[in-house]
Amino acid sequence: MPSFNIRTVKDVKSDVTRKGEAAFVPRGNSMWPFLKNGGQTVIIGVPKRPFSVYDVIFFTRADGTEVLHRIIGFDGNDLLVCGDSQFTVERVSPQAVFAVMNGFYKGKRYVESSDEKYLKDVEKWYKRKIIRKIRLKFFYLGLKIKRIFKR
Repeated sequence: MPSFNIRTVKDVKSDVTRKGEAAFVPRGNSMWPFLKNGGQTVIIGVPKRPFSVYDVIFFTRADGTEVLHRIIGFDGNDLLVCGDSQFTVERVSPQAVFAVMNGFYKGKRYVESSDEKYLKDVEKWYKRKIIRKIRLKFFYLGLKIKRIFKR
């Protein structure tokens, strides 16, 4: 799960409360390949509309952990969420959601969360489960190899 570096979660939440929006650089690999570990600045804001499938939400788990994951479905009033590089689905109450991702910077280019190409890529990623599993195996293998050579 991405953890929040440089700025504290408290700072990010404070900005969202005061300004309606905040920027931060998430850490972690759970949102790969769309959000890379420390690789993009993400813009989050107060949810302004009903949640949709493929929205990326910033929420607080029951244990107090803050997480940035994607909505992949609904079950009654609950949101079903999962990290893009994970397969475990979590059930989240809408009341636990603090913010929704408005977009992110891919290099110098800002990508809106509502961008058609981005959403098509996300949809393909979730619908092609076998390809997703293979790519993730290679991704995590690469991380292990990097760790071995860093020693």
